[in-house]
Amino acid sequence: MNPIENKIIADAISPARLAPYLRACGGDLEVALRLYTWNKEIVGAFSGSLSELEVVLRNAMDRRLTSHFGGRDWWASPRIRLAPHARDKITAVAMPKAGAIPTADDVVAGLTFGFWESLLGRKHNYESHLWWPALRDAFPGYSGVRGPQVTMTEIAEFAALAHADVRNRRPASTSIHLPSTRAERNRSFTISMRSQA
Repeated sequence: MNPIENKIIADAISPARLAPYLRACGGDLEVALRLYTWNKEIVGAFSGSLSELEVVLRNAMDRRLTSHFGGRDWWASPRIRLAPHARDKITAVAMPKAGAIPTADDVVAGLTFGFWESLLGRKHNYESHLWWPALRDAFPGYSGVRGPQVTMTEIAEFAALAHADVRNRRPASTSIHLPSTRAERNRSFTISMRSQA
């Protein structure tokens, strides 16, 4: 691309959105546009995997909660004790829409990644009420030690990161990686170019 084309593209993207890329690339507009494009491709690649992770995570947890609380609508069991914010999320998703009452599958699918991740934490007595009697069995290969300050080591950290940084944003506005040094930028572009060859 030539400098005129770069300027037209940069104006179409918007200065505010392109600013972090320009900073990361030392003000070099052409390199910033390449990084912006590369970032969109990376976000696109992550989106499919994150979507699958969310489906697998929620379905595994739903199966264990269904088994433990004795029904597909486990959230309605008198034995379950959920935090008020979790209960509010379920109520909002389970509310009839256009006269149709959501099924249990609709409710499970309608709950956010953040909702499911929050059930893995130790807050609200979820450790003894949900983790030990039910949810730990949703992760049969998990052998890590749950420390006092983590919700579920890599799984919870990845879920929180994915939820906050990728899942709920448009790919064009999400920065997966802004290299901090020229060497890191060059390495990133070299890897990117090799993968495209």
